[in-house]
Amino acid sequence: MRGKIPSIVYFGGYDPEHARPRTTLKGLRRNGVEVFECQSRRPSVWIRSFELAKMYFEVYKKADLILVCAAGQAYVPLAKILGLLTGRRVILDAFISYYHVRVAGEGGGRISPNSIKAKYFFALDFVACKLADLIFLDTEEHGDYFNKTFKVNKKKIRIYPVGSDEDIFFPRDAGGGGREVLKIFCVASFYPLHGIETIVAAAKILASKIDLKITILGSGPEKDEIIKLVRKDDPGNLIFLDSVPAERLPEIMAKADICLGHFGDTEQAGMVVPFKVWDAAAMGKPVITRYSAPAARIFTDGENIVFCRPADPKDLADAIIKLSENQALRKKIAENGRDVFLKKGITVKTGAILAGLIGNFLSGDEENETIKLAAFVSHPIHYVIDLYKEIAKNPVIDLSIYFGSDFSIRPGLDETFGKVVRWYGPEILDGLKYTVLKNYSPYSSVGRFFSLINPGIYFELWRNGYDAIFVNGWNYFSNWLAILAAVLTGTPIIMRGESPLFQNAGKSGAKLFLKKIILSSMFRFVSAFMYIGEENKKFYMFYGVPARKLFFAPYAVDNEKFRKKYEELGVNKAALKSGLDLPQGVPLILFLGKLVEKKRPKDLLLAFEKLLGRGIQAGLVFVGDGPLRGELEKYAREKNILNIHFVGFKSQEEITEYYAVADIFVLPSETGETWGLVVNEAMCFSLPVLVSDIVGCGPDLVESGENGYIFKVGDVNELASRLGYLAADAETRALFGQKSYERVSRYNYKKDAEAILSAVKTLKNENFNCR
Repeated sequence: MRGKIPSIVYFGGYDPEHARPRTTLKGLRRNGVEVFECQSRRPSVWIRSFELAKMYFEVYKKADLILVCAAGQAYVPLAKILGLLTGRRVILDAFISYYHVRVAGEGGGRISPNSIKAKYFFALDFVACKLADLIFLDTEEHGDYFNKTFKVNKKKIRIYPVGSDEDIFFPRDAGGGGREVLKIFCVASFYPLHGIETIVAAAKILASKIDLKITILGSGPEKDEIIKLVRKDDPGNLIFLDSVPAERLPEIMAKADICLGHFGDTEQAGMVVPFKVWDAAAMGKPVITRYSAPAARIFTDGENIVFCRPADPKDLADAIIKLSENQALRKKIAENGRDVFLKKGITVKTGAILAGLIGNFLSGDEENETIKLAAFVSHPIHYVIDLYKEIAKNPVIDLSIYFGSDFSIRPGLDETFGKVVRWYGPEILDGLKYTVLKNYSPYSSVGRFFSLINPGIYFELWRNGYDAIFVNGWNYFSNWLAILAAVLTGTPIIMRGESPLFQNAGKSGAKLFLKKIILSSMFRFVSAFMYIGEENKKFYMFYGVPARKLFFAPYAVDNEKFRKKYEELGVNKAALKSGLDLPQGVPLILFLGKLVEKKRPKDLLLAFEKLLGRGIQAGLVFVGDGPLRGELEKYAREKNILNIHFVGFKSQEEITEYYAVADIFVLPSETGETWGLVVNEAMCFSLPVLVSDIVGCGPDLVESGENGYIFKVGDVNELASRLGYLAADAETRALFGQKSYERVSRYNYKKDAEAILSAVKTLKNENFNCR
């Protein structure tokens, strides 16, 4: 076990005398694990749930995680809610599948697979497995069944084998001296798995061959039917007893010469090593049981156990005869079986396995294992695509991207421009593993909350078993669907939004109050947050996100690509200006973005007008299009403002030429400009930058008097004054530009990728809310 010894809450409506909870609790405590029991067996589910929750809140601060009791599938939803509220992960000791045991006769219930009950039991197993962060099963075969039937990712499954309680089951003197009648004992539930019919049929075969008594102790749905069958043709060598407490079993078993395991030919019977096999081995009794692959990995036929074929009375009868006739063999198998138990089955051994699994889970086992990361994105956006290409370079991360729409790579109506555009070709996605989900929205473009309705994200998470999903904000209905799907499938959520805290200032009290209720509630289900800057960090903390969930992933562009363009284009600035039909000999002020209200381009136009009025020569270039273009052009004409150039929309390749010829960059936006990645791009071209005090990136990227200025939004006079100072001083512009590049170079995709990888590893290693 690596790291510190864990402490756990053992949770559910378990019977503390049942073998699995009893050996689990004893084994953990004997390995130094502190266990806090939250147990209630009240008949009312509501009272039971209330009691469990109450007990949990009294102890959770002392525990690292929640371990839901054996076969405690029904308690996982409550445990998950409590875990999400308190930052504790949930492990389920599934032990059995209710669907497997109860449906179609596997466990004797003979429930039709098409019945409502069958669907309920399937849902019980399925939902519990999806919500649990880790699942314990007793054998590899059980793990394969859960993987195949309930689509549980094998990375979520760990094998915690059964054993026996050495404090109860140990060799003891049977008393009574020599015995002529061979005594055989079997403790069983009367389900098909145990194969009681096989034992009864073998007893009838043996009735005329050897003098023996077979005692079968237990209860179950098939017991009455089997007893009726025996009475019709009683071989006289069978005794049926009712169940007794575990403490009394050794008294009865001590009198047996041979103990029997299980003999059913059901699928489940081939998946298990029953407790009764371990109990008998613990008591030093020779055991006969059906062959199964899990048992064969522990025991060796003829050395420490006797295997026979499942559902084969003759093979069982032959094995009993063989042991009855060879006392030395009986003794050898009994002693060797006891040795196997001491090496593998005592509580301190099985408890060490369990404690190790829990400890490794908490400290992050399988460190070099590939991390399966999903990402939900509204539509292809070059900033996001470039980031994901950087993430995908990491060999540890297996990245799958899900787009809500292919809007930007197919011709579509851009409502801002009022015309059909295609922003990129599909080649922008080359090298990425991606899926465009079916969108059920009535809208053909993006931009509205209900522009994306993609329920398919749930099925993708369910089928693929990702280690985490990266969700970009909450502005679309499908983002909320992705969050809900992640919660339902137990997939940890990594969130990246852009909102800066200071933009809350303009909201009404009622609106802010409602927003805080909604976002604070949703954020509880998010495992980690990538904050893009200081104001974004403050935003998350304002909404109740604890600091331990925050990871700095600077909002970035492809610095290397833009810097390379700067170096290529900057050497021939004069020729480039001439080719773009821009004025020579004057500093150029650049605006790049949509000409819409929130960008406040007219503020820049008015400031430029004042600049010229003060006798300072400069040029102004508007790169972009939008509904305000006509108004701006009209104003410039009417006021006869010279050296203004409206060049319209330009592609990602074309905009680099305008950055290269510019001398100053301005972004005067109001509320809604949550960051402004064009500022990053401009800084890669060593430009001084002026941004309003509402632009989200300002506190991170702009240091007034060092690489630019932050001015009060809407204050045209202040903007004009700052522009005038920089336009008149080439030396200051060069110094500011150098500082801009130095500052933005720290905001890069490599750091983003490292932050995301760190977050996913932390989710696996620490007590975060995760699946």
